[in-house]
Amino acid sequence: MIYNAKQRKKQANAIKGKGNPHWKGGRISKYCVRCGTSFLVYPNRKDSQTHCSLACANRDMADKQRGVPCLSKGRSQSHNPRLEFRGELNPNWKGGQHVSQGYVMVYFPQHPHTNGRGYVKRANLVLEEKLGRYLLPDMIAHHLNKIRDDDKPENLIEMSNSKHMALHRTKEATWVD
Repeated sequence: MIYNAKQRKKQANAIKGKGNPHWKGGRISKYCVRCGTSFLVYPNRKDSQTHCSLACANRDMADKQRGVPCLSKGRSQSHNPRLEFRGELNPNWKGGQHVSQGYVMVYFPQHPHTNGRGYVKRANLVLEEKLGRYLLPDMIAHHLNKIRDDDKPENLIEMSNSKHMALHRTKEATWVD
């Protein structure tokens, strides 16, 4: 019998590969779905690992998100499962409006000035409708009565961001909320 840990480890390492009773066949060869390169993968990952490297997987994911069809192996990547549940199709949809920092945000992904999630301030939409054009990138909708969720057309004026900041700096001390 082996009682020493060092001897036990030596005995376990002596039976490597095909002589070991736990041998499962070693690595198998697969082809990358992006570039077609052959690579080795362990049997337990043969179904989940489809790319030869992280770089190929990242490029594949970027193309998939942009909707670019993949030409390798005849796969089409224009179908992105994440996009199926956007907007009204999402089970957590609450009408496309929420409040962020006091401003009412409206879901309007086609607007040129959306935030990263497809929302625009309702004040901007009301002011743009009043003006008949989109706001310029350096312009904002200023609330005359200082109430952020009061988006009536008569309460909104177009103002440059620099003038808006100067206005708030000079009147900050006199305004009482």
